[in-house]
Amino acid sequence: MNTPPRVLGAIALVLSLVFAHVASAVNTTQFAYAAGYYEPNGIATGPGPDIYFVGTLGDEHRCYFVFDLADIGPIVQDASISIYTPHNGVNAPNGSLLFDLFDVSSSATNVAAGASSVSIFNDLGSGTIYGSRIYTEADEQNFATIPLNAAAVAQINSQLGQSFAIGGAIVPAPVDVAYTFGFSFLGNPPSNVYLTLNVVPEPAMIGMTPLLVLAARRRSSRRGRSNAAEKSLNIR
Repeated sequence: MNTPPRVLGAIALVLSLVFAHVASAVNTTQFAYAAGYYEPNGIATGPGPDIYFVGTLGDEHRCYFVFDLADIGPIVQDASISIYTPHNGVNAPNGSLLFDLFDVSSSATNVAAGASSVSIFNDLGSGTIYGSRIYTEADEQNFATIPLNAAAVAQINSQLGQSFAIGGAIVPAPVDVAYTFGFSFLGNPPSNVYLTLNVVPEPAMIGMTPLLVLAARRRSSRRGRSNAAEKSLNIR
């Protein structure tokens, strides 16, 4: 039986819709595998004990978080970061603190290793802002989720398969004692800081749909030619 092209087209449409649904974006969680802070003299806490304190306590402290994106992809649509604030973790003399997240141009490996570097300290609190949040004492003993903007998502996509680092600072830097994430640590296993990534999986089956339809058309065409040849022979 020769399947009409119109029927094959309808089959292709149904298959495309089914596979598109299967390949719809899903959320995945990536915990930070390294965190810490840098001081203006370039001294860092890392590697370990993963204290991501940020603010002013004598000197300004800027924090960082590093994530492994080795198994993520092929496309990240949206992203957010969730950070836990411990009990007594916020000291805000004016009632609140503005916490900004920044891009990191320094090597993520060096940042995670806590390599002494004044340039890394500068890097963690400057450049492109990825997201912001105002912290108060009400945030203590809770996770706060900060949506990451399009610039952050673009950078994440450019670093899939690698490590991704993000910096943080209180803006403007407090003159007196003021901080958030006091008494913080990643946890064992690390669970106090994580990315939520909205990922589109590899659309392998969607790419196969036209091939399946083309194969079906060829089989139908061959069957049609074969039937026609048989009829011709019978007539003779």
